[in-house]
Amino acid sequence: MSLVTPTHQRRWWRPLTSADRRALFAMVVVPTFLFVIPAILGHPAIDGDNLIQNFPLRVLSGQQIASGHLPLFNPLANSGTPLLGGLNAGALYPLTAIFAFVPPIAAWIINCIAVYVIAASGMFALLRWHGLRPLSSFAAAMSFAYSGAMIGQLVHLGVVQGFAFIPWAALILVSLSRRLSLEPATSTWRHLARISTPWMWGYALLWGLTFLTGEPRGIAEIELLTLTLGPSILLIRSSYWIQSWRA
Repeated sequence: MSLVTPTHQRRWWRPLTSADRRALFAMVVVPTFLFVIPAILGHPAIDGDNLIQNFPLRVLSGQQIASGHLPLFNPLANSGTPLLGGLNAGALYPLTAIFAFVPPIAAWIINCIAVYVIAASGMFALLRWHGLRPLSSFAAAMSFAYSGAMIGQLVHLGVVQGFAFIPWAALILVSLSRRLSLEPATSTWRHLARISTPWMWGYALLWGLTFLTGEPRGIAEIELLTLTLGPSILLIRSSYWIQSWRA
């Protein structure tokens, strides 16, 4: 990371190059084909815990939202169990609201596509910010989105929903660190806090969305990222390394 010069002074997305646009287009097309075609043929990506837990709970949440009620209670399990408080339904995750308006299978497919678009575009943006070329960034983005836990944990929708935000969280942390490093040592604490505010709001939004997915593993990952990446950026000798206590 520290060997690559980030493009914080020249914002690569203003305007996007043709290579960037092609890469982002592919990030949308690939998961659309991967999830829509099997669903049309009668084989939607619903199995394992998704079949017995995540899908039916999200359908129930959507039904309650559509009826004008908060998705608080599941009357179908045992003598009744918490729906929102039980977390696993992702009852108030924004994309769960889609189940209130479109057929359940279609809502599920939209949720799955969104996961992989968010994951791939986040990694792409992180690497382009560091100055890598579009093709290299695209290859890494697709590798992250379609390998490892992002594929292995597809049977738990909430897990991959949370994991998809990890590149975006890393981008917020490193770009904030870089932005603050450009400030002179004489800057006041109030000035630094004002500069940091947009990044902090963005990071708080990612935290909130991760918690609303309802998956403890996704929540633990973004907590671990915060605990390790922040100190690593500041304390390990690199282009981000702080040279004084005040810095």
